[in-house]
Amino acid sequence: MKQSFGIFAVSVFLISCASNSDEIKPLTSTTLSTTTLQEVTTLATTPKPAFHPPDEGEIFETIVKLCDLAFNSLKCEEDCFSSETNLIDCSNEAEEIGLE
Repeated sequence: MKQSFGIFAVSVFLISCASNSDEIKPLTSTTLSTTTLQEVTTLATTPKPAFHPPDEGEIFETIVKLCDLAFNSLKCEEDCFSSETNLIDCSNEAEEIGLE
């Protein structure tokens, strides 16, 4: 029943459109709005290169000596070698206590 009503409604719509098709007239002129495009400038920042902790040398040996004095030497080394800032802080601390 619902399906036959749906078909009936579509048929009425199509017939209505067909009978009114002679009333549809093409537009003679169309006015389009003017759009101005502006160039967008994006500044790309160069990412800082990844920090690679030293695996040998004077700073490495100094940090190892400093961390040998710590309660948890492994955690100390992980912290000191995790970033350039931490490495500098640990190096400064080692210098303060005379390990360099």
